[in-house]
Amino acid sequence: MSENAWESRVSTVALHLHRSAKAAEGLSRIVAALAPGDSIKGKVRKAHELTGLSYSRTREIWYGRARRIDESELKAIEAAIPPDMESDLAYLRSLETRVAAMRQELEGLRSRMEGAALDRP
Repeated sequence: MSENAWESRVSTVALHLHRSAKAAEGLSRIVAALAPGDSIKGKVRKAHELTGLSYSRTREIWYGRARRIDESELKAIEAAIPPDMESDLAYLRSLETRVAAMRQELEGLRSRMEGAALDRP
């Protein structure tokens, strides 16, 4: 086998491994938030429903047994991944902290205004 042919095969294998890992990770992310307590079978079924891939194809990708993963399959998986809920949750927590600080500031201001009103003749 020539060196170029060998490099081509290595590139093909590397691309497959990359797609395979990316697809499996995508399927995991799809069901992580939606089916946290489900069995593996339930998670695969949920991923199948959300991606539009066949159940058997989804199962093969989930278990890393897919011989190839087409670009269209990878796109279907990526499209089904929910928005990053972790960053949304962190943003929500930061807003809650800011609201709590504003409430304290309002209470302090209200107390000062009530005190000033009582001091007036």
